[in-house]
Amino acid sequence: MIGVFAYVSYNTNSIVKNAIETIGPQYLGAPVLVKEVDIPLQEGRGTLTRLEIGNPAGYEGPYALRVGTVSVTSEIRSRQARMNDALQSLGHLGS
Repeated sequence: MIGVFAYVSYNTNSIVKNAIETIGPQYLGAPVLVKEVDIPLQEGRGTLTRLEIGNPAGYEGPYALRVGTVSVTSEIRSRQARMNDALQSLGHLGS
């Protein structure tokens, strides 16, 4: 289990990039490309650089959407803290 976690942690960027470029076209019916993915898991943020969604067949133009940078943040730390508080409370219930 530790090996799987280590693998995913070390390869998160390539796993997400591959998923976007492989699964995205299956759902959208158009090519999906991203130049770079940067997701430092411990920091609760992520950035996609040069995301491009091509047009599906029958539409004109080289792409439907092109974005220079997409940034997202998550409150992972605060969720973890709330989870830890809840688990501690449960521990006190059993006492």
